[in-house]
Amino acid sequence: MTSISTTSSTAPSTVTPPDSLQLLQGDAVVRATGILGLGAVAAIHLSQVVPTTEQTPGLGVAFVLLIVACCVLAVQLLHRGGRMVWAEVALLNAAAIGGFIFTRVVSTSFFDNQDVGNWSEGLGVVALFVEGLLVLLSVYALARLASARSSRGIASHNGHAS
Repeated sequence: MTSISTTSSTAPSTVTPPDSLQLLQGDAVVRATGILGLGAVAAIHLSQVVPTTEQTPGLGVAFVLLIVACCVLAVQLLHRGGRMVWAEVALLNAAAIGGFIFTRVVSTSFFDNQDVGNWSEGLGVVALFVEGLLVLLSVYALARLASARSSRGIASHNGHAS
């Protein structure tokens, strides 16, 4: 009696392992959330750029720079979500929060001399909320990237140990 052997091909699979697929899907969601948040920060400041520039041109220029930086970072996140981009998102939004605090504490003619003590300005509070969320999202994304990197390092180390 003849036996027929069926063997499967040993060609490399192009299917992404489940852990990698989950990481990629999670990365896409985190990046999309970052893009939306950056768009919100840009839109909030865009809505105030004309009156702000009329009252205090220095602060108006800072708003325009923030808007441009948000747009640039959103485009970068659209293409990749590396450590440098997320660090830049965190720093930009932390700086915006710092700027808000500065204009509420210090009276300067260059930046703002009318908002000292005005902690409840509606759009300013909304901007603070979104900027704070973006800082937290950036920290999460950086931790996630570090974890994925260390997991890959452990996996490749284990592969070479045998």
